[in-house]
Amino acid sequence: MDEWLSVGDNEWMSKMSADINRFINASDIFGFASHNKKMIMNLCNKIVLIEKGVLKKIDINF
Repeated sequence: MDEWLSVGDNEWMSKMSADINRFINASDIFGFASHNKKMIMNLCNKIVLIEKGVLKKIDINF
């Protein structure tokens, strides 16, 4: 998901961010996979770190 979020201009990115936040707020669970730490920190309240198919960390207080 982060690849297509990072390709637009500022206006498009603002609109997409608002749309994603509305979707997240309306959802009980939102799964988000990304390599972009800043985006993860902005969108998520819990993280699961998986490396090479192995669960490395679950963090609910970051």
